[in-house]
Amino acid sequence: MIRMRPGRFSKSVVVDAAAYTIAIALFLLFFGRFLGLPLFFAAIASPSMEPVIRVGDVVVVQRGAPFGVGDVVMWCSSPFYCVVHRVVEVGPTYIVTKGDANPVNDLPISLSSVVGKVVAVIPREAFLVAVILIVGAQVWSRRHSLFRPSDPLTFMVYGLIAFLALSVVTLLFFPAPSVFEVGEFPIPSVNLISAKYSNGTVTLRYRVENTQLIDILSCSVGARGIAEVKCPEAEVWGDGVALSVPSSFLATLNERGLNRFWVSLVSSLARNGTLKGNYTLIFEASRLDVNVVNGSLIVRNPNPFPVPYNLTIYYTNDGLKWERNTSTGNLDGLEELVINARDWGKVWYRLRYTLMGEAIEVSGWVRRD
Repeated sequence: MIRMRPGRFSKSVVVDAAAYTIAIALFLLFFGRFLGLPLFFAAIASPSMEPVIRVGDVVVVQRGAPFGVGDVVMWCSSPFYCVVHRVVEVGPTYIVTKGDANPVNDLPISLSSVVGKVVAVIPREAFLVAVILIVGAQVWSRRHSLFRPSDPLTFMVYGLIAFLALSVVTLLFFPAPSVFEVGEFPIPSVNLISAKYSNGTVTLRYRVENTQLIDILSCSVGARGIAEVKCPEAEVWGDGVALSVPSSFLATLNERGLNRFWVSLVSSLARNGTLKGNYTLIFEASRLDVNVVNGSLIVRNPNPFPVPYNLTIYYTNDGLKWERNTSTGNLDGLEELVINARDWGKVWYRLRYTLMGEAIEVSGWVRRD
């Protein structure tokens, strides 16, 4: 019969091993956000998500997990300031969140600020009971040498467990307020002065006070019955924004005879601010320039979008037998169509095209020799 030495697997050894393991695991999980772990814990210090997530509850966050409207995510504006709120809107490059207990949405934030998705919530009661049991077991097992730890590792374990216990108690009895005074500070203000459309470009001018336009987070254009499309280019210049409108979108406005469209814009401001606006603009189109120069017909499109046209040329040398040539197509924006008629005695043209949904016809002589 094999006999084991007394005390080889004593209760104190088991308690110490369990305490060390739990302490190290908690350390890794609570500081996993800084260590890049795929899963980590975070303690809730604000009542903004009550009653679903309460002060003192611990959330489990999965880094980089896909999310959508209705999910709860963690986003951080700095290494030491993070928010756990529910997603209410997802844009191309930004999201909008809201605390369940808050009356209004948060300001839009960049998608790159989202750390991860909340996949589980550990009630504060369960976490607090676990901490109390661990601390109680350690205190009881070392009650005779509680104030005379025998090794540095014991100091670390005691300190970490005490820190976690104190953190939970502090959260429960001294939660962070939802609204607090921050003292006097200049209030940022951004007011639209003008919104103009001209030759495929939209120019927005603002009156900006106590902040600054930094960058464009998203930009799209749309109209009644036309799906929104992204702006090809958008940039900040001083206190204004200049953006280009896709020529295909403008061509659709012209064909349907729509004289209004809108711009949806989200831009970033200094000191983590965000500007979100929707602006209605007037769409205008110019008639084609039709000129006869030195026996040639020149048709120029002054618009930044293609215009569909139909051109018929009648020509003759003797005035008795007339021939005809018809061409149909799209005259690209800012392009010219040149018809050389100097080889014929008489040339007459008829040009038809669509402008703002209306059929326009222009005709006349090119040569009358």
